[in-house]
Amino acid sequence: MHRENYEPSDFGHRYLSHVVWFAMAREYRRVTTHDPDQLPLLRDISALQDTTIREKKFCNIHREDDRVSRGLFASHKCFMDSLGLPKQALSLSQNSFNDLFYRVLLGRFLKDANVLDKLGSVSLSNSSSLRATLEQIQQSPNGRVYTSAYVINPQYSNYGATLEDVIFEWLPAVVANAHLHSKSSGQKLSIEQAVKELNSCFPQAIRQWFFQKAERKHTIKGTEYTFQLDRLGENVVSAGKPSKPLSSFTLSFIFCQAIMDLAELTEGVIDKQSVPLTGPGSKLALDWLTKLKVDDSPIAARKKESYASQLCQLHHKLTVDEGSPVRWPDEYLKPLSLICLEHTLCEWRRWINIRLLEGHSITYRQHPK
Repeated sequence: MHRENYEPSDFGHRYLSHVVWFAMAREYRRVTTHDPDQLPLLRDISALQDTTIREKKFCNIHREDDRVSRGLFASHKCFMDSLGLPKQALSLSQNSFNDLFYRVLLGRFLKDANVLDKLGSVSLSNSSSLRATLEQIQQSPNGRVYTSAYVINPQYSNYGATLEDVIFEWLPAVVANAHLHSKSSGQKLSIEQAVKELNSCFPQAIRQWFFQKAERKHTIKGTEYTFQLDRLGENVVSAGKPSKPLSSFTLSFIFCQAIMDLAELTEGVIDKQSVPLTGPGSKLALDWLTKLKVDDSPIAARKKESYASQLCQLHHKLTVDEGSPVRWPDEYLKPLSLICLEHTLCEWRRWINIRLLEGHSITYRQHPK
């Protein structure tokens, strides 16, 4: 490995070499602390020690190595084995597939495999009892329940709903109506296609929720509001609050996380190599890499160009472009997927922001040649 491959360069974004260095330093921390038998070449590069990474909490470079992901995957696989569910998703019945995907979604909302296991058998048909079980867990002495670390649309309150309504009433209807299983029978769905299909089912799910009870009451900042559908059934209206179109509610990023989990657990429905949605952190990272200079603020303004396209271009530069002065070091790290790159950019943006805010200069110790 040549040191010049990791020095800051000007090939369109001066900080790309920082991304690679951070990835190696974060993996060095994981390997030396938790998995010393993996990546032996990386384990011996003591120059990769980083105080910020050691003292702060960062996700791992590959999302499947994260503590939460490892716990959830183990729980889901145990669930699949207990029911004899095959990895080939197209061999599952529509109901079995929907139940599995709903469980995967619950995992990303709860973010704790132990709580997920305590819920017992998860299916679309018993979502109401799951809600009651979760309330009992929360009320127990050791009933610590995590909430999702991912972006959850906070606008559900403007529809007269609580987060529990979203998880246990809206989501079962969305999963049942999306028909991801049947729509992938001819060709695998991309992550983006699956997210769009799920989001498109929210109007029907919310409408169905209101049909069960015409008026919904919800307290927001100490004031109780009454919510109901308009006469056309296209908007939620409430005195004192602007109407909300049913089609404006989405859960894109958390859907993306669950779909990527599904792609890890099963085969045949989701294209694991497709482009993931970019989260807020990775968008800021892409803004910084493509537009800002070294001395500019680490928090960049968003732009309208396609982040998916930028992510693909960046992945090509790191893995395919032989003329690129900065390449992903396959000899030291596991291969770089688009999912891994999105995950890494989000954590790198946090790391470099902390370093600059603390007044550290971004420097490199020499790597072995």
